[in-house]
Amino acid sequence: MGKDNKKVKLLLIWHMHQPDYYDPEAQEIALPWVRLHGCLGYADMAMYLLEHPGVRVTINFSGVLLSSLYASSKDDRILEDKYYKLSLKRPSDLFYEEKIYILKHFFSIAPEKIKKCPRMLELLQIRGRNISQSLISDIYKKFSEQDFLDLQVLFNLLWMGTNARKKFEIVRELIKKGSNYTNQEKEELLKVQKEIVRNVLSSYMILLSRGQIEISFTPYYHPILPLLLDSSCAQEGLAGVLLPERFSFPDDAKWHVEKSMLEYERIFGKKPIGMWPAEGGVSEEVISLANELGVKWVGTDEGILWNSLRRSLLGSGDRESLLYKPYKVNDIPVSIFFRDHYLSDRIGFSYQSMKTEDAMNDFLSYISKISQVKMEDFPVVTVILDGENPWPYYPDDGGDFLPAFYDKLEHEEWLETMTPSDILKEEMEISSGRLNYLFPGSWIDSNFRIWIGDNAKNRAWKLLATSRRLVMESQCSEEERKRALDNLMVAEGSDWFWWYGEPNSSTEDPIFDSLFRTRLRESLRIAKAQIPVALLEPPMTQSKPAPVVKSPLTFIHPGINGSGEKYFEWYNAGRYVIQQKGGEMTKNIPLFGVLFYGFDYDFIYLRLDPLGTPEMTMNERLADVSVRIVFKGDFERWVEVFLSSSLQSQIHGALHSEKCQIAFKRVLEIAIPIKLFEFPRGSFLCFFILIFKKGTLVERYPEEGFLEITVPDDKWDKQRWIV
Repeated sequence: MGKDNKKVKLLLIWHMHQPDYYDPEAQEIALPWVRLHGCLGYADMAMYLLEHPGVRVTINFSGVLLSSLYASSKDDRILEDKYYKLSLKRPSDLFYEEKIYILKHFFSIAPEKIKKCPRMLELLQIRGRNISQSLISDIYKKFSEQDFLDLQVLFNLLWMGTNARKKFEIVRELIKKGSNYTNQEKEELLKVQKEIVRNVLSSYMILLSRGQIEISFTPYYHPILPLLLDSSCAQEGLAGVLLPERFSFPDDAKWHVEKSMLEYERIFGKKPIGMWPAEGGVSEEVISLANELGVKWVGTDEGILWNSLRRSLLGSGDRESLLYKPYKVNDIPVSIFFRDHYLSDRIGFSYQSMKTEDAMNDFLSYISKISQVKMEDFPVVTVILDGENPWPYYPDDGGDFLPAFYDKLEHEEWLETMTPSDILKEEMEISSGRLNYLFPGSWIDSNFRIWIGDNAKNRAWKLLATSRRLVMESQCSEEERKRALDNLMVAEGSDWFWWYGEPNSSTEDPIFDSLFRTRLRESLRIAKAQIPVALLEPPMTQSKPAPVVKSPLTFIHPGINGSGEKYFEWYNAGRYVIQQKGGEMTKNIPLFGVLFYGFDYDFIYLRLDPLGTPEMTMNERLADVSVRIVFKGDFERWVEVFLSSSLQSQIHGALHSEKCQIAFKRVLEIAIPIKLFEFPRGSFLCFFILIFKKGTLVERYPEEGFLEITVPDDKWDKQRWIV
């Protein structure tokens, strides 16, 4: 490929990533985004490139997404995530909790797409745009079986992209029909989804084989590499921010890079040479690691360049001559391509609200001005952005924009699309910029604030570091340690930290939190290490009492017999209603409905009333269930009751050998001696309850926060009776 100084070299790099959504405790894939983005962005992007053979681009896959797409091509049952299963179910077979889940999550679609679909908009108006758990528990009654069926179909249908609409008649028919769908039509639609995603990777293999694309990679589970290598590097761009205790896991960082490279080689038959670090996160240590493992080029954001030049005192020259070329840092032979932030964001966020022709003119006008600047070498303009998330926000899922965009790029004589590897082949003819320092940061604000520094994010990092230490210190076998570490690697992905704390939030925050902590618990379970209580409550959990129906009024002295027949024994107790659903009784609703709690001078009393008849409770719903009462504090203290016929209990953190009183017939009643843990007299005591089934955490009471009681001193009960 000969050098042509008259042409601007445009490097388009589309980044695609979804994390590992598998929940090892529930043994299912919790979120549908590999399947749904596969039906839209992944399939459509390949189709547009196949239709425009004159355009050369780079497709970047995170290692875990590449593995998911490859596995799906061999066995599409992998695509049967929780949302798929809920979509497949007939509305008449849906349990109460499943209906609530559908109403919460099946409107996760770009707002503009909902507006353009009359039936979906109607269903959203019935449900309401912003609703609480208590409201949704009543609103679901307004939905008929046909409403639920239409919602199941439309949620999946609105995620079908241009490729699906072109190739599959059933998709076009369902769009035209608009409502009143049948279960058979729904099943056909879900089959089409599987077929589309099953063939995604083969389309990119065709593009790769004909030399039209380069495929680069992101380290396997999408970790922020600079933070894994040395968390203190975050201080550079966040002066004065409070960080968690310093951690450094260089072996883990290396594992993520190597794992992606090996997976790439397994699937494509050759080694990759280009890497987009997760979130464009770089540091000098990252570049050194890339070089050690054979990576030839790395991409990041222009903000890193400007900060590096300022620190290096090398910032002389105009913007164009500084930005539009590859760089090397010190003597490391890895080329760094800095993306044009403005131009990348124009495609990612701005052009969706512009007419296609206006967007084209804006893009080409911008690059044309670059071509007119006198430069020593031809300008290399790097555009890097998300390759999956913008398109649901474009009219027609980008079906107008992308074909027109590629058509323009094919026919502009002064512009040539290339890949970073193409540029490296021409390196003898283009001078690389030189840096003696690389500023550590990401493509968002040139720092790491999205993933560290917030209280909730810092607590999550602390949980990860603690879990890793416990795994490494455990007395398990090396094979078990390896499996445990594999789960920790999943938890090192950036996605979990993205959703903790500020500024990002979605309806799926609790799911991301649960997946993160589940992986940590699974790693400790495999390693036979003790699971810290902190792992059983979310880092974002509110540090305040949960709302209750009634707080304890005075001392209570219930008999612990499990009958629940003596109403006045618990009359002055505190009462927390676990869930007021008013729906049908099914196996998927919470195991308990009401928690009573109180105390006297010597004991803390708890009573849990199961939902369902006594026979149903004992024989079906509470089989293999245990109840753990966790007391918050500086060290772990809890009592766990196993609801077997023998009512065994386990106590952790006891300071004395006092025994708990336990009974379970119609209700579960527990008396915990205050002396057992030496709770300070006159202090407030905070607690929550965890429900396990077959060792898996299934419920928490309250869902967020804690319940609060007083540890009474000698004067407490007398003071309560003074009016």
